[in-house]
Amino acid sequence: MSHDADPTTGPDTPAPDSSAVRGPTARSAHTAARQRLADQTAAAARTERQRRGLFRGVVVAVVLLLVAGVAVIVNLGRAAEQERSASPAHLVDGGILVGEADVTLTVYEDFLCPPCGSFASENRGQIEAWVADGTVQVDYRPVAILDRLSPDLYPTRALAAAGAVVDRSPEAYPDFHAALFAAQPQQGAPGLTDGQLSDLAVGAGASQDVRALIGSGRFLDWAAATTARSSQAGVVGTPTVLVDGVQLQDTSAAGLRVAVAAAG
Repeated sequence: MSHDADPTTGPDTPAPDSSAVRGPTARSAHTAARQRLADQTAAAARTERQRRGLFRGVVVAVVLLLVAGVAVIVNLGRAAEQERSASPAHLVDGGILVGEADVTLTVYEDFLCPPCGSFASENRGQIEAWVADGTVQVDYRPVAILDRLSPDLYPTRALAAAGAVVDRSPEAYPDFHAALFAAQPQQGAPGLTDGQLSDLAVGAGASQDVRALIGSGRFLDWAAATTARSSQAGVVGTPTVLVDGVQLQDTSAAGLRVAVAAAG
């Protein structure tokens, strides 16, 4: 007995199309997944760019800070060097001029030199009288050639202190000059400390701010430079005394009076 084939299930009926089963909904899901992946990739790329940009910014900032720091250090160093190499104010052609007259008495001296101390003490009264009445003007040119005989470089420090007094209170220099020789240390022994030099300066009439200049060593380089210039000028020992440019062979009080009288 034959059976008629069921037209919906017979062998000639094709199988349902799987793509047709997925349809538009499946394609939309696939597209959405690809979009999410693209969005994630783009976001990761943006994050990486931001990270790199931030890193570059930090590197640039660090470099700029380092450059600025180096510039500050260099400028401070230059300022300090300029400050230390500055010459005292009120010098006249590099010398410490006291008085005003036609006859010039020039004295090269070292504050550790005993003969210089003797010359200063023996002639102080006469020189002060000459300056007061306009007979001579004194061109003091202290130097520091005896550092080798001082364990603490007293000649250079004393000369720098003299520069500080001239810079701040030039009118106090004659009394400070006398005080330095009155307190002259022995060769080979420690000299006055910077604090003691400051006390002498203030005691001689210099302003209190001279202490900072002496304590900072402001004129140490100037002391070395002015000593070098004296050597270039032919000064080989101290005291070297000149009257109107002529060097005295006799630096006794009597010899000085004769020379000044002849020049006057």
